[in-house]
Amino acid sequence: MYFTRVIMRKAKGVTILELIAALSISSLIITVIISSYSIWMKSYKERVYYSSEITGIYEALMYIDNYVNYRGEGCFFKDGDIIIPTSVGESYVSLDGNELRFFFKNKHGVGHTNQPLLYDVREFKVRQNGKVLFIKIVTDKGISGERAIGKI
Repeated sequence: MYFTRVIMRKAKGVTILELIAALSISSLIITVIISSYSIWMKSYKERVYYSSEITGIYEALMYIDNYVNYRGEGCFFKDGDIIIPTSVGESYVSLDGNELRFFFKNKHGVGHTNQPLLYDVREFKVRQNGKVLFIKIVTDKGISGERAIGKI
């Protein structure tokens, strides 16, 4: 009977040592979860940024390919620009500062209207080998994309 009373009295609460142990274990688990989440979030943001950069580069390359092969009447490379003759006049792709821009001839043949293809471009290289244009675009962050465009 005495033994039962001692157990009952002990079962009424927790000791400070048990409380400290439980709090330290839970804080350790929370710390690991928060650090893992922050590492995952940083890598996620980098992947999303890289994905959007590379997507922008390849969209610009596809736009140039579309104009060179389907809307233009041939093309040639001159002074770092891609010149695309059209029925209205010459359109061209050029690096203007750090923006890759497409300058197309207005419908009436007077002047050019420009459209930005890609921002923060460090390098726009075009090399021609026969009927193939080799285009390389590098952004300020060092992300690059290349494409070989065959002239139809």
